[in-house]
Amino acid sequence: MGITQQIEAVYERALSLRDQAIHSPASPELLEAALNDLYFVLEELHTADEEIRQQNIELSATRLMIEEERQRYRTLFELAPDAYLVTDHQGLIHRVNRAATSLFSTSREVLIGKPLVVLIDAADRPQVLTQLTHPNHQQDWQITLADADPATTPIVVSVSTAWLTSARYHHQGAAVLWLLRDITQRQHVTQQLQVAYDKSERQLAACTIALAETQTQLQQAIMARRQAEQALQDLSS
Repeated sequence: MGITQQIEAVYERALSLRDQAIHSPASPELLEAALNDLYFVLEELHTADEEIRQQNIELSATRLMIEEERQRYRTLFELAPDAYLVTDHQGLIHRVNRAATSLFSTSREVLIGKPLVVLIDAADRPQVLTQLTHPNHQQDWQITLADADPATTPIVVSVSTAWLTSARYHHQGAAVLWLLRDITQRQHVTQQLQVAYDKSERQLAACTIALAETQTQLQQAIMARRQAEQALQDLSS
């Protein structure tokens, strides 16, 4: 029985005891019965009060645990070394962490509410729009960030996305979690390694050709010497 039903039952019993006291002559038996009923009612109220108090304690503990867990994830999100963004299904930014503001070189206030696609290079925007219209979990696809200064090195990031079911965005659909990792330096090192590899391949090819030419010249010299020695033997005989 819920607390509301218990209160209603106690109220009805109290009314019944009042009616008995009004319409019945006072007697020791009636008084004892009324006192017993009143004691029983008080016991029920006490039990209900204890149950409510225990439920409130458990509710407070659960609420505190949820808040602590939420704060822990909020801290992890904020202090993550990689850039994290949360957008709605239309790509509007709702949350960013500290690394994201550093990646885009702007403040949190500027990023919040801005469409993510405007921060992406025009050539890579179709990838972002495709992910928004045809959601699926993807990892390590690459895009280039938009840059107003053509003199600077473009920033290339690897992207991982996950669609999250969230009550906060229930009326708008699921939220999208974006992980952006700056791989510009890695791309630069990879390009340098590729250039060095291509140079080594060209040098190896040149050395192979030079070695082949030297071997040919050596074989020709050996043949000429043998011919000369044979000619001297012929003259001697």
